[in-house]
Amino acid sequence: ITRGSNNYTTIKMANILARKAACVSSHSAAHTGLCKPAVQVPRHVGPRRGARLVAFGWDNPDSAQGEKALFGEDFGARDPFAGEIESNFGEKVLGNFDTEHVIKVPNKIKNYVGLTSRTCSAEGAQTPVQDEKEINLLKNQLAGWKVVMGKTGHPTLRFDWRLKNPECTSQLQGMITELSQAQGHAVAAMDPSGEMLGLELSTPAVSGLSENDFILAAKVNELDYKELVAPPRKRFWA
Repeated sequence: ITRGSNNYTTIKMANILARKAACVSSHSAAHTGLCKPAVQVPRHVGPRRGARLVAFGWDNPDSAQGEKALFGEDFGARDPFAGEIESNFGEKVLGNFDTEHVIKVPNKIKNYVGLTSRTCSAEGAQTPVQDEKEINLLKNQLAGWKVVMGKTGHPTLRFDWRLKNPECTSQLQGMITELSQAQGHAVAAMDPSGEMLGLELSTPAVSGLSENDFILAAKVNELDYKELVAPPRKRFWA
């Protein structure tokens, strides 16, 4: 009988059905007492206790082994090895090869740490932020903001909004002005133009960026202006 013939297929199906029938009959016999199962499963003796995930290593929640068993060896992506960095593997891959990842913290933590928990002060206005590493560290707390060269020729924090209409632009401008006055730190420039609004923050006293600029920018992000912002434009792909 050849493999491709109908007889071969029929015999093969018959063998499969026969094996299944044998498994079912042996299983039923074991439960009805006609025969004993091949492996004797001991019954539980004594009072039952709460289930513990011993099979997964979570016997002791405080143990490092239990933590690895539940969450895995590492959280998120790993850092590249020294040999991988030396091989310049980033130049040989497509897409984003950076393995840096950020763990999102609870939103309420902003009330205790970070820029939003601070207020503008006279001391902050006299504290320049010039180091590139420090600027990037603070800018990471300011979603949507970018550091550009302002009209005065000094580094400036800038944010651009596209709003629903000119009335919304005027309303957001008033909210920012009120916040700036409450914090005692003036904005460098506001450029309203119809549905667009640009905001620049810098400190002339230090000829660039100060701590107050970053604090005020963080507080601008906390303003409730979501209803004023225009919805994102839909993109159509051919």
